[in-house]
Amino acid sequence: MSNTSGFANSSPKSLLVNLSFWFVHKWLIVILFVSVLTFYYLFPLTYPKSGELFANLSVLIHGFALWGLGLAMAILTKIQVEHAFALQVEKNAQDQLRKIRSKEIDRIALEKVGDILPDNLTPNLAMPRLFQHIIGEARDHRFESSMSTMQPYREEAIDDIFKLQNIQKIALQLGILGTFIGLILALSQLNLDSSSTTLELKSLFNSLHISFSTSVAGLEVAVILGLLIMVVRLKQEAYFQTMEKAADTMISLAQNAIPDDYYFNNFEQIKNAVSQLDERVYAQTEEVAVQTKEMRDGIDKLVNTKAQFQAFLNQIQNSQAQLMTGIQNSETQLMTGIQNSQTQLMTGIQNSQEDFVKEMMKVYDTFSPRQITNELQQSLEKAVNQISKTFKPSLEKITAMNSVLETLGEKLKEQNQQLKKVTQELGLAKSSLYSTTEPLIKAQKEFINSAVTQLEKGNQELTQSKTDFYASLRPLIASQNDTFHDFQRDVNGMSERVTVLNRELQKSNEVVQDLVQLITSRKPLYKIILEKLKMFYQALKAFIKSL
Repeated sequence: MSNTSGFANSSPKSLLVNLSFWFVHKWLIVILFVSVLTFYYLFPLTYPKSGELFANLSVLIHGFALWGLGLAMAILTKIQVEHAFALQVEKNAQDQLRKIRSKEIDRIALEKVGDILPDNLTPNLAMPRLFQHIIGEARDHRFESSMSTMQPYREEAIDDIFKLQNIQKIALQLGILGTFIGLILALSQLNLDSSSTTLELKSLFNSLHISFSTSVAGLEVAVILGLLIMVVRLKQEAYFQTMEKAADTMISLAQNAIPDDYYFNNFEQIKNAVSQLDERVYAQTEEVAVQTKEMRDGIDKLVNTKAQFQAFLNQIQNSQAQLMTGIQNSETQLMTGIQNSQTQLMTGIQNSQEDFVKEMMKVYDTFSPRQITNELQQSLEKAVNQISKTFKPSLEKITAMNSVLETLGEKLKEQNQQLKKVTQELGLAKSSLYSTTEPLIKAQKEFINSAVTQLEKGNQELTQSKTDFYASLRPLIASQNDTFHDFQRDVNGMSERVTVLNRELQKSNEVVQDLVQLITSRKPLYKIILEKLKMFYQALKAFIKSL
């Protein structure tokens, strides 16, 4: 464990001369020894005796091997320091947590958590940066999982493996390149028509030696670097496991630590949050008051508009009722007048006809042949009597009487002719009277029918105008109803927001009451404050989302 503390406080470069480091990394010593033996035994195969420039390509390949060895030792020293640092931090943090949980010591301040870190001033080490990052996140009350926290630092260590793998690939590719260069040189020097066959064969073998020697050198370096990568990977796995444990322990210790300004900052944050909430509530109350006033004015205007519109509709209904009553009265009066006129006309015509017939009957009776005959008989009787009485006295009187009778007969014939003429004239007058009364009656019926038709047409037009008027009023009524519904919907939405605001104010009052209980409670103060602050932040976050 003393070696662990020493490694944690050392720099990676200083471990190269530290025997404890080499005792820990025995496999590195074995690989170095095997590499030296491999270079020694394979030297004749990898460095041919030739004057060609490409014969020295194995030197470049072995140079990459030395670069890989140096990089592997630097990576291992860095891993050793990082691993020891993580182990030391885990040990110290576990001791502190054990003492806090067993009530041996009080909870330490967060600023003192950094004192458990080893005193290593080497720059760019991953573990000091990781633990300082955890402490910094704890100051902001942000605690992430150990895996997400240590992921960037794991990737830094894995990048070193990629460097070794790139060197291994370059050395192997250089060996393949030398192989093809040697084959090309051998083929270019082959000449079957030449007489100096022995020299050509010697040159051919030298070129083939160059070809296969670079291949051997590249494979040799690739194998050595592959072994180094395996060793580095094994050390990294142990280092990553220790890093994860140390990160978990450090996060737990940071969660149980108390910042120096913990109470002041939290009460200040609560005060600021309550002040901001008070200002926001006041601003929203002002907005709600303005909107309530606007809604009240809008409702009053809407009520007035509705009353005016209702009065307008009542006026229209009254006017329509008066119009319909006037039309019905006019129609009744017209029909009554027409019926009275028709009755009076027919009565007058009938009376005139009866009077005319009576007058004609009187005239006929006056000039009737029967009456004349009766009067004639009476006159004849009187005459016969007188003749009988006076027959004897005078024949002259009989003769005069005969002449009188003849004259009377002629007058009677003239009267009969006049009576026939009067009868014909009465027939003509009667027919002309009927022909005159028929057009009058027909005209009277047509007038009555046309009057009734005009009245029905006027009634239909009045009904249609009434329907059109109601149809023109429907969009206005619908728009008024839509406006009223939208206004009512806005009022409902505002009432819901006011309800949410009241609910949040109740929650704020509960937070203040919880703070009072927190001060007077018997529980540990830090536990109560942490619980209440979590509840308050969740409620404040929900309120902000609702807005």
